[in-house]
Amino acid sequence: MKFFLISITLFFSSLIHAVEITNFGSSTFSIDGATSFSTTQTETNLQISGNELNSLLGTYNPVDLSSVWGAPLSISASTVNNTPSTQFTITLFDDEFNTAEFVGGEWSSLLDGSLLTLSNSNGSFDNTNVLGLDLSGSGVGDPINVTLNNLSMVPEPSTYALLIGFLALSYSVIRRHRFKV
Repeated sequence: MKFFLISITLFFSSLIHAVEITNFGSSTFSIDGATSFSTTQTETNLQISGNELNSLLGTYNPVDLSSVWGAPLSISASTVNNTPSTQFTITLFDDEFNTAEFVGGEWSSLLDGSLLTLSNSNGSFDNTNVLGLDLSGSGVGDPINVTLNNLSMVPEPSTYALLIGFLALSYSVIRRHRFKV
């Protein structure tokens, strides 16, 4: 019975893990020439500076997001200076340039890991082959200086609560069945 519960736990935990979309400092993240931020890329991060109306365009190795699709995007930063309290959006692109837009990111909360939620996606967006992004701000043009670390898609805590509830129910059913025999 213990082996069965451990197997179920491992199976479901493998289904609901965070998926890293890109590490901004990785050599697999390429900054597009249309980027309007000033950028400095190192092996571990990407520093962007400019104003909140600028945008960052980049490509990376294709990522399959189907196992976590619909979960919020999480973007993290290691340093945040001169950040306005306005919001930004992240648009993901697939290999056909179909888009999925995530909204609700706040410059001022990047150190805590700003979460963005899916706003809309093109009906033919292929979440199994995501390979580009556009990070765009809004506001009046206040200055921004941020060092970005990574972008991930993270399942919500309710997903983990559902898993724990399922495991508890499974355990009680198995235990009850074992005593009836």
